[in-house]
Amino acid sequence: MAGDPFENSDPTRLSRMLALPESEQPWQPHELGAVLRHQLAAPVTIDLPQVVGTPPEGSDPPGDGIQSIGDLLAHPHPPLPWLLALKEFAKANALHPNSPLPREISSVLYYGAILSAWARCGRRITGLDRDAIHSGVKQVLDATWIDSGTRSLLSNALTELNLKGEQA
Repeated sequence: MAGDPFENSDPTRLSRMLALPESEQPWQPHELGAVLRHQLAAPVTIDLPQVVGTPPEGSDPPGDGIQSIGDLLAHPHPPLPWLLALKEFAKANALHPNSPLPREISSVLYYGAILSAWARCGRRITGLDRDAIHSGVKQVLDATWIDSGTRSLLSNALTELNLKGEQA
């Protein structure tokens, strides 16, 4: 998105901003689990274009059975423009002080998009270095409220990247 104020954000600072200290977390674990399930079920063509301005690559839905954000993250060959849109959606919500989306959920979506692009598309879509990605994903995976499907998705992608020896 042209003129995106977050486009040139310091990746290390962004990584720190995506994590909330436990003492500042206003959501209960069962609430976060429900919000994550709701967000993963949300239609990919509704939430993402609102942040990036227009649907990626025109107005067509991503297709290939991808209806929801969860479908996009779980797809074996997700369309890269939609992963980029998801990353920007998550980043914008994490950085906006009045976002209705909890920062914890934004972190799951952010790292999910990054790992999906990296592991499944062979593309790096973040300025975060390898250590920052590992640290952020570890924090996400430490959360007790993450569903088993999302946990497996993130763990498997991270393991796949480690086995390939990918460089950030």
